[in-house]
Amino acid sequence: MRKEAHLLSDEAMQRFIRNGYITVKPEFSAAFHQRIYQKTEEMFEKVGNPSNNLLPRIPELRKVFGHPMVRGALTSILGEDYYLHPHRHCHENLPDSGEQDMHMDSTYNSRFAVDDNHRHHHTRWAMAFYYPQDSLVEIGPTAIWPRSQYFNTQPSLERSDELALVGEAGTVAIVNYDVFHRKMLNQSEKTRYMMKFLFTRMSEPTYPSWNYQGTEWQESDDVQEQTW
Repeated sequence: MRKEAHLLSDEAMQRFIRNGYITVKPEFSAAFHQRIYQKTEEMFEKVGNPSNNLLPRIPELRKVFGHPMVRGALTSILGEDYYLHPHRHCHENLPDSGEQDMHMDSTYNSRFAVDDNHRHHHTRWAMAFYYPQDSLVEIGPTAIWPRSQYFNTQPSLERSDELALVGEAGTVAIVNYDVFHRKMLNQSEKTRYMMKFLFTRMSEPTYPSWNYQGTEWQESDDVQEQTW
């Protein structure tokens, strides 16, 4: 019996399958996220980027990913026994530090593969991006190409097709691992931090792990409809 609250609805799961992302905002105070932001700044000043040692440096992040809203979304997408991968990274975006081109992670290696497969059209991996500060376009959030997760090579899309994953402090964007994404230009005077964590499915699904209500698939004329 599933004990998680905040499981995704049929409609939300359909949107994730199509678009490759969903955002949630755990219910914490503004002071909680401000404390994480301050600890992050102190961490960079004293030791630099801790990479995979991020959780021991900022243990409050466990509360973020342990929140029922985040757990419910990840359970819906990856199953009840999903796994927090030991690789994680805090992405620092300094003012006027440049921007990235669109890319898909691990293009030239499969170091995160658990079954020798580099890519999966079925969702096997997800990334979670957590912002400890308000992240409007001006501060340089992460941008994605929605619906790009099923392409094995970079699709013919323009910058105008990208979506900035904006949100208030505390926003968590859960993204299919294979979505094309990039760091946007930080045009503000404040450093933007984004904590990236990886999660993986550990078993093949035998029943819907979301709040399944039998809603019919909403068909469209998109060329990717058969893949979805």
